[in-house]
Amino acid sequence: MLKTKDLNHNDNIILLSSIGYFNNKSPRRFIHTIFFSIKLFLFLIQKIRNFTHIYISYPTPESLFPTIFLTNLFKIPLIIDVRDVWPPEIKNGLIYFLYNKLTIFIMQRIRNKSRLYLLSVSEGLEFWFKRKFPNLEPVNSTICPIGCDEEFHGKRLKNKKEINIIYVGSLGINYDVLGIVKSLINSNHDDFLKIHIIGNGEQLKQLKQLKELDSKKININLYGFMDKEQIKKISANCDIGLVPHKIDGLLPNKVGEYLSAGLFIFSTIRGKCAELIENNEVGFTLDKEYHSIEIALNTYKNVDKDKLFRNTKKLYDSNFLTKNIYQKRLNSLKEFLNYKNLI
Repeated sequence: MLKTKDLNHNDNIILLSSIGYFNNKSPRRFIHTIFFSIKLFLFLIQKIRNFTHIYISYPTPESLFPTIFLTNLFKIPLIIDVRDVWPPEIKNGLIYFLYNKLTIFIMQRIRNKSRLYLLSVSEGLEFWFKRKFPNLEPVNSTICPIGCDEEFHGKRLKNKKEINIIYVGSLGINYDVLGIVKSLINSNHDDFLKIHIIGNGEQLKQLKQLKELDSKKININLYGFMDKEQIKKISANCDIGLVPHKIDGLLPNKVGEYLSAGLFIFSTIRGKCAELIENNEVGFTLDKEYHSIEIALNTYKNVDKDKLFRNTKKLYDSNFLTKNIYQKRLNSLKEFLNYKNLI
């Protein structure tokens, strides 16, 4: 399926759509990537001469191979957008080993380095990419967080005995949702905790079992996949958003999504994310073993809720609302796109 979008200056962008997935390893996803790679190759063979640039999110080898092969052949400038660490460094096994080696092999085949531009969603990911592929040396780069189109819709929170905690996103291998929920269950607190999990993936089965076994006064709600409006309705009644990522140095889009709802953030990500939420007093960075969960809960309970409302709105509007951040951050990419005499 092809989607086209005409821009204000009669430019044209072609988007090749892919499927969503809930599990990192599944026959459906593997089969789809093979067919997607073939579709991409055939499309580029027929159409590549019509385009001045190719833009690709940091990909798996199936889509990387035809892209690198043809951009090398036709000397088309390439923009690589790094949005995640792949393959995940926290996973072992033959499949991940082969993906890693094949990805490195293909990336090292990039010849037109003066025609290479790097986008990344955080300083940590840019550093990771340049460390992993030190020979590439992009002509320029920009750090541009994944933004949100929603206007700020947070509310002024009130001190109350019930604390509603939400997680929205993948239940795959990079997020330790099960671990942080267990730590909340095992914490000693006087407040009633109500946990809302929106998403699907490998941890859902274990979370269901945990919900059935929990005998404490914690209400765990598992919703599966929900659309944006449904998520907004639930988050409007929540107080805390969870970001239990296993990898440091990232700035996931769910940070912005939680801030747009005025939520206090419990994160496990060291680096820029920790600095951002702590310097702006909108969250708490946990250790990855969750020994500090009690401190985090007490920090939230004692926070000035009016000040939290002001801080989340200010940080969201300045760092995550797309209409505010992209214009400021993408000037060097515009120069790259407009530079006609690339060497």
